[in-house]
Amino acid sequence: MKALIYNDLKTNYKQFIACIIISFAPSILKIEGFFMLFYLIVMILFGYLNFFKEDYKTKWEMRIQYLPVSSEKVVLSKYIISLMYISISFLSLFLSNNFFGKTEVTENLLSSWIYVLILILNLAFFIPNYYKYSLGDSNRGDMIFEYFMTAFLVVFVLSIIYGSYGRELLERYQFILLIISTIIATLIYLNSFHRSVRNLKNKDFS
Repeated sequence: MKALIYNDLKTNYKQFIACIIISFAPSILKIEGFFMLFYLIVMILFGYLNFFKEDYKTKWEMRIQYLPVSSEKVVLSKYIISLMYISISFLSLFLSNNFFGKTEVTENLLSSWIYVLILILNLAFFIPNYYKYSLGDSNRGDMIFEYFMTAFLVVFVLSIIYGSYGRELLERYQFILLIISTIIATLIYLNSFHRSVRNLKNKDFS
């Protein structure tokens, strides 16, 4: 699995640099409101550009054919790379605020970092299953479950970042909300991971 991760890092290091540059822009340009949200979305999506390449399907098929790794390790390495891109983006965003000054939105992000982290981890598992070159078709029930649960986490985190009501709930029921968010995200992780492994094992690479 280390070989899989190292190969992606070696061949796509320019994307890491671009992630950092994009992450520093909001603080330097003093971006607020909708445009700040747009930048957050761009950072998340940019972390997955590695998997939108035309050779995505071929690359993963060759790996499972010729490398002595299990399907679980192939899927896990895919998630790790996705998570690394997103983590670098958000880390750069927070660091840039220390150098160029915090905005209201990023202050809220920092104050609710644990929920943002849960959402990031959730997206790192959720988004890869709907790529153009996915590892397999998703069951309709799995898709409905993940769409609703992911939508809940997205709305919840955005309400904390942008709304006073969300922050009031956070102050009153912080521990309960943390447990609920963690349980929902964990269910999505497990559902997504096992489905990807199952689809990869059932794929015909002949």
